[in-house]
Amino acid sequence: MEMKPRRSTAANWQDPTVPRKRFALKNLWLFALPAGFLFTIWFIAFGCNNQVNSRTLQGITSIRTENSQRFFQLKVDTTNWRQQGRGSELSTLIPSQGKLMHTFLIRIPGFDAFARIHPERKDSTTFESELPNVPAGKYLVYANILTYSGLVETITDTLVIPGQKAALAQSEAVFWEDTYVVTNPISAPRKAKPGENFVICGLPGVKLAFEDGSYAIMEGKQNEALEAGKAYELNFELFNPDGSACLPEPYLGILGHLAVVRSDGSVFIHLRPAGSFSKTPEQIFKNRLADTTKLVNSPVAFRDTVDSYLARLKAMSVPEREEYLMTEMGMYETNGSGMMGMDHSNRITFPYSFPKAGQYRLFLQVKRNDKVLTGIFDVSVKDSGQTL
Repeated sequence: MEMKPRRSTAANWQDPTVPRKRFALKNLWLFALPAGFLFTIWFIAFGCNNQVNSRTLQGITSIRTENSQRFFQLKVDTTNWRQQGRGSELSTLIPSQGKLMHTFLIRIPGFDAFARIHPERKDSTTFESELPNVPAGKYLVYANILTYSGLVETITDTLVIPGQKAALAQSEAVFWEDTYVVTNPISAPRKAKPGENFVICGLPGVKLAFEDGSYAIMEGKQNEALEAGKAYELNFELFNPDGSACLPEPYLGILGHLAVVRSDGSVFIHLRPAGSFSKTPEQIFKNRLADTTKLVNSPVAFRDTVDSYLARLKAMSVPEREEYLMTEMGMYETNGSGMMGMDHSNRITFPYSFPKAGQYRLFLQVKRNDKVLTGIFDVSVKDSGQTL
């Protein structure tokens, strides 16, 4: 299991009291954008996957209610950006997996509610989306964006989400790609109050059941701590309710996602599976760099081009969008042969090295029968050489 460690840390958090289907791409004509621009989107958004190239920003988050529907809003704090020469940086963001922002909400202190949403850009500093039916409480917020330079920015904040009188029907966009789940508190993993979207937290080596009866098993032993600083392959195997192997469907262009967070909120990373990305577009990107340089020199034109790209992508059906994203990443052939380069089996692997000892909660996301499923696993990590 030896490989390069891959680390990412979010801003330190303390309790606030202390601060499926395959078919031809009929809609390709919609994407009348410079070829070099699209390959830049691929290379920066996917080729730099999971690297240390990350920093944190402060966000200002809030909840507003309109016609009984709650909306999440995030404003990037750009204080002193002009003096730092970063004035137009947010206008040259790159879409990643078809989204400009990937936002994760985790309720504290129990880490017992988790949501993933994809706020859309309203202006250069403001992003907004409908909020799924998450329970009320105080949440950690981690939002990932990607700059043209290839730098992953993690925007952090804490947010109090008010309750609502009744669960509301979600829009199609929220239903397909934004999701939430409730689980056991990390401090009391065996205590639970099952309800809507409830999933019991699992441990390595133990079967974890999803909402639909399918299940996942994380490779490992439930009483064996991992070591900080050591390179691991975090392996998960997926099964249908009858015990047969489950082949996951693409979710945002890839076959699985894993969010890793330390129990104090000081470490957060969003991982993609090993072997998810082809290397060929990297070479194409280098050959076409001049095409995108012209756009970058005009931030407004760059932003408008990206927004047009995202709007056209959003107009596609879900199967078309998934196929397009995979094709854009070089992982899908349109000649009928389907996925290539990616090991499409019931086993998903995420390379990772935990940066420091502590208790971690892992949120695994896969898609089956057109529904995004979230599974939760608790993992203990010790210092190298430490005996627990």
